[in-house]
Amino acid sequence: MLFLLAATINAIVISLLISLAAAGGFLALFFAFVTAIYIGALSIAIFAISVTTFWACVAILIITGKQGAWSPFFSLSFSMLRVLGLILCQVTLL
Repeated sequence: MLFLLAATINAIVISLLISLAAAGGFLALFFAFVTAIYIGALSIAIFAISVTTFWACVAILIITGKQGAWSPFFSLSFSMLRVLGLILCQVTLL
């Protein structure tokens, strides 16, 4: 009788551990998928915010132009070329 009770308790404990392992596997897959969906949604949000910010800056540059619509772009590109030239000068000194 004692052997039957020990075997029954052993079967219950083993089945509980196996079900916990299976549930842990399913939970790991679930959280991996939730993480992937979160990263995808976050990257879409970052892209949308970046595009909106870029076009807002373009609109501000066009609207606040003094000589014409494209003069801010000329000054911006001119200053970017000057900075790039300075960077290249620094790199060649190294």
